Amino acid sequence: MISAIVLAAGMSTRMGKSKAVLTMGDKTFLRHVIDSTKLSGVEDIVVVLGRGMAEIRRGVALDDVKVVENREYERGMSTSIHAGLLAVRAESEAILVALADQPLVKPSTIQLLLDEYRRLKPGIVIPVFQGFRGNPVLVHKRFFPELMQIHGDIGCRAIFGRHPDDIHRVEVSDPGVLVDIDTPEDLQKALELYTHGAAGSLRKPVEFLGAPEQNEGKIAESYSVQPKLLILGKTPLVFALTRLASAMKMAAYVVDPLATTGDFPNATKVYTNLEPYPIPITSQTYVIVATHAGSDEPIMQRLVNTDSQYVAVVAGRQHATTILDNLRRTGVPPNLLAKIKSPAGIDIGAVTPEEIALSVVADIVKHWRTHQN
Repeated sequence: MISAIVLAAGMSTRMGKSKAVLTMGDKTFLRHVIDSTKLSGVEDIVVVLGRGMAEIRRGVALDDVKVVENREYERGMSTSIHAGLLAVRAESEAILVALADQPLVKPSTIQLLLDEYRRLKPGIVIPVFQGFRGNPVLVHKRFFPELMQIHGDIGCRAIFGRHPDDIHRVEVSDPGVLVDIDTPEDLQKALELYTHGAAGSLRKPVEFLGAPEQNEGKIAESYSVQPKLLILGKTPLVFALTRLASAMKMAAYVVDPLATTGDFPNATKVYTNLEPYPIPITSQTYVIVATHAGSDEPIMQRLVNTDSQYVAVVAGRQHATTILDNLRRTGVPPNLLAKIKSPAGIDIGAVTPEEIALSVVADIVKHWRTHQN
């Protein structure tokens, strides 16, 4: 038997209200996730609630699932995983861990993950969309004790780096595995995707127009050799980075599977796929990983093995430490790990996306000028 744990205990700080009770079509987010999981054939479903539990119970029908309360939700996602593991049936051989703020994942996608697990019996199954790792993930019971030992605001990925040979990545055609909804802006884009489908919201990448003098070949000679930025992600920080790079006459290439033509008007180009690399990565290429969710360790491993000498990771300290530890465990040598800059940027006490962008670009200029001289 495969059980499912649906994590719905989060703080929803940036959204301002519980995401589980937000609606998409005629259903709440949480009900979308539960129904998709049930349609894939999973019968034992545990929903973990925390903050706003009473509101969620009032707004979402939960009679067909097991509900558990995580009273330690303020200590992060790991505590919800612990609560869910303690509630699944004893005979469960694996768990599917789904997120209540990912209502766009299709039942067929979950079914594919389950089928791949049953076919190959790997320890861990992860969906991948256009080179980027997504959710939900499936984990075999032999890793349950390790999951019970993780701490802080981090999920199953905390153990993935210890078991690279046990991971089976499944290519999916479902962008929903990457769409998590944290802000009102995320919600609006998700609603557009839900209404119009992938064809309407994931338009083909285009080359954006930069400054007129760049497009007309009139750029001054003093700017002809500048760092090139390869930025992964589509967060407000990425928007700020492209705007600042444009002002400094740096080429900025953005890669994100869900990027649309209007997201980054200051970017040089926008791509939706990292495989193959959209631009040649040389010693003059500065990589900034600003996905905030999921730059998978294999992507990081590929990036540090390029000629780039600078790979910045914009992440919380715990998340960044986990990435470095996982890369170290997979055998990435110290000289390549030394390329990774985390925390990213110069310490100026930055808080807003614009301030963080300034600190990152300042660090890049410092690195660039130092190595030019």
